[in-house]
Amino acid sequence: MAEKKLPKKLLIYSSIDKYCVDVILKNRFVVTDPTKGFNDPLDCYFEFEFAGLNKERLVEQLMGIFISKKGKILSDLTRNDHDEINYENNKLNSLSEDILKKELSDYSTKIVRESLSNFLRIRCFSALNEKKTLNNVIFSHYGDSHKGLCYIFDQKKLIPIQDRKSLTEVKYCFKPASVEFKDQYSQEDLDQIGRDMIGIKHHDWGYENEWRLKAEAEFPNKIYETMGFPPNALEGIVLGIKATKKDKERIIKLVEKRTAKVKVFQASRIFGSFELEYENNPIFE
Repeated sequence: MAEKKLPKKLLIYSSIDKYCVDVILKNRFVVTDPTKGFNDPLDCYFEFEFAGLNKERLVEQLMGIFISKKGKILSDLTRNDHDEINYENNKLNSLSEDILKKELSDYSTKIVRESLSNFLRIRCFSALNEKKTLNNVIFSHYGDSHKGLCYIFDQKKLIPIQDRKSLTEVKYCFKPASVEFKDQYSQEDLDQIGRDMIGIKHHDWGYENEWRLKAEAEFPNKIYETMGFPPNALEGIVLGIKATKKDKERIIKLVEKRTAKVKVFQASRIFGSFELEYENNPIFE
């Protein structure tokens, strides 16, 4: 990805909660397992394409899965097992090719996503637009109905040049990503699927203008974990329109303890617009 296309500022809209201490004092933010930790279950979703597989081969693949779930070798199958296998085979043969593809795709997607869950963690950001205004809708959704805040990161300070390939712009689509079906997937295959899938999201989410950073670490069995960032990468904090006086004081006290300086602003609606400005409303410098 060409560096000139990367956003200069990356934003995290958030509630004012226990993680404020992690971000402001410990220079750590949350990274998430995209297969389990997102509010949209179809985020980072993909389907398999079955080029060259006719209906007979689709049924064969699904029957193999059905039999393997019994956890028995063929010689140990009972009469009842064989009856169930015959029933399943007849049922699958009665289904259309499109339904068979969906069943096989759903199962394969589930297995691959479980594998990706062992090592794939990402941090989601929203890119600051050229007008340097904040998105009212995102602040409402992720910033605790404007009672929260928005962290502003300098992208170049946040992500070293050698790691910028890990920053992916989200493409908003009307259908899931497509992956070639294989009987087995190598670690290289899984890495590529992971890189592709984190950049796919449903078209309706397009207002988020989202970029995602892939965490270069392993966090097995943890949906949420924290990841460190350079202290000087955090350059601003914008409090929501409805942030309470108590929360403002709490954030300022945390900022005062930081070694790296951070400016604190208050979001404000621009006259004649629903967009939010902040640079003209500093409350701590």
